[in-house]
Amino acid sequence: MRVARSIAAGGCTLLGRFLMVLLASAWAWPVQAEPPPNIALLGDSFAVGLAPFFKVRVRHAVIGGSVQYYWEDTPGINNQTHVVVVLGTNDSLEYGLENSVAYTHQVERIVTHLVQRGREVLWVGPPCILPGHTTLSDDRVREVDALQEETLSRLGLRQARHVSLRPLTERSGVCVTDNREPDQVHFTARGYEAVTRFILSQLRSLP
Repeated sequence: MRVARSIAAGGCTLLGRFLMVLLASAWAWPVQAEPPPNIALLGDSFAVGLAPFFKVRVRHAVIGGSVQYYWEDTPGINNQTHVVVVLGTNDSLEYGLENSVAYTHQVERIVTHLVQRGREVLWVGPPCILPGHTTLSDDRVREVDALQEETLSRLGLRQARHVSLRPLTERSGVCVTDNREPDQVHFTARGYEAVTRFILSQLRSLP
């Protein structure tokens, strides 16, 4: 029994290492991936930066945008649309664990409405924030990312899920400077390309 447990534990460790290698490879050697034919990219300034690499026009983006906006009202979404929502960084300035109920309510509202209209909804959590930023706190950004993940998991909708960018942008819990702009928040072109490749790999072909 102990041997079986040891083998199982070793398998989990190897799987974890394999996944980390895949993420690191995507970050270091981004390859342009083709987006689905019908995709709606919604969100804040990160969505704007990603748009050229998705080869789509950002359907609805607001600089400084947050979950307080009615993203679910975005026009042009139908049952063939893959909806990618990129939000959370700006929410960290307005929400934290002390306002978790209000925040999760906003996320639920957006997701449940978009799921009714689109083919699938992929909610992309915010990346880590480099140390020393004058306004944004990475601890609060981490809280927001966790709240998003918990909310999507609790909803249990087959067509909706959350993915985090933290495994792609930090090493051993420390935010790394690779492919980031001097503003300590946004990505370089190479960084946006790598993030795009990662996001596209998470989209599914749902019946």
